[in-house]
Amino acid sequence: MSRVQDKHVAYYRKPARFLDSADLEHVTLYKSKVKNMPGDKHFETPRADFIKKFINYNDQSVLDIGCTTGFFIFDALDNGAKNIICYEGASDSYEVLADFIQRSDENIEHHNIYFDFSSDKIPAADVVHLLNVVHHFGDDYGADVDVENAKVMMVKNIDAFAETSKYMVFQMGYNWKGNVNLPLFAKGEKDEVINFLRENLKSWNIEEIGIPALIDDYIEYVDVSPERMARNDQLGEFLNRPIFILKSKYFS
Repeated sequence: MSRVQDKHVAYYRKPARFLDSADLEHVTLYKSKVKNMPGDKHFETPRADFIKKFINYNDQSVLDIGCTTGFFIFDALDNGAKNIICYEGASDSYEVLADFIQRSDENIEHHNIYFDFSSDKIPAADVVHLLNVVHHFGDDYGADVDVENAKVMMVKNIDAFAETSKYMVFQMGYNWKGNVNLPLFAKGEKDEVINFLRENLKSWNIEEIGIPALIDDYIEYVDVSPERMARNDQLGEFLNRPIFILKSKYFS
């Protein structure tokens, strides 16, 4: 396939098992002087800490859509997952991912393509990771449509996984294609995306919501509370995105 430049690869965290002593200095620390350092922008470790409060990966299969350089798939494996299926369309990220996979001996089926959301053959898995993917509908994947129709398709894409997976770990951005001039939500606030999912998802229940918060210079994902709902532009756009743990309505 043709080479796709990945706009995110430079600042994704290495999987924990591959960190060296130099990497460990900035695993979760958030201060202004390190805010934009490679590896700190997407705060994989505090997100994973929140996810593991509610997802037991032991002996579970995992489908990761847009896995970038593999932090969350290796974290799942390190916590007992039995096998992984992952998709990463951007070649820069995939090259890094493939190197990590080559250095491992787990059951990982990996694909250097963007996942086909229009397919009627979604791989079955106990847990789906769909982290910060759907707001790129019409950009990294899918047909180019207007904003409102894009939102309809995003919901359809999320719902499609519920028949084949019990849980989904979900996160999305506030801007279509990551473009601030194409807002998906008028105010860019947490309650907008929370209400959007509550009102539109047909096949999933929202089990848990994690809100990023700066506590003693560290980022933690905490439960929803009124004092955490306001937008905090000092943290940047990414750290205003909630994480959702969804449970399929098709599974008891």
